[in-house]
Amino acid sequence: EIAKDALTCKVCLELILPPVQQCPEGHTICDPCLDGLPGQGSKRKQCPTCRTDFSNKRVRNLLADQLAELIPYPCPHNASGCTETMPPSQLSVHAKACEFNPKVVRCPVKGCTWRGEVGDFQDHMLEVECFNHTRAKPNTVSAGKKHIL
Repeated sequence: EIAKDALTCKVCLELILPPVQQCPEGHTICDPCLDGLPGQGSKRKQCPTCRTDFSNKRVRNLLADQLAELIPYPCPHNASGCTETMPPSQLSVHAKACEFNPKVVRCPVKGCTWRGEVGDFQDHMLEVECFNHTRAKPNTVSAGKKHIL
């Protein structure tokens, strides 16, 4: 619980995904919130916790990055129903194939277990294995009794 608190962004109140940034005094902040802080040109961004100016070069907290790997982070699709948790280094792989990812589709061919992104579906349908399941002509997908080109 102490580690989760230390890795919670004080601006958005979400767990910080590595790389964890910090102000010169050591207060952590997530990249999106740091990017969203006011301050450009001669007016520097200030830490929302202590009001110390951030330097022009970002300061990464490597210890916090390593600590994050010990904490279970929720799937980015948890608002859609996914209950999986994992270290942050595994989130992107899981999220891409997550059944709650709105960009993921399942092959409608009976017996086919393929799942992937919408843009990859046509390539999948051209695979020999899927054609063996459909017994359809090349470049067609069986949809009920009709064939769609």
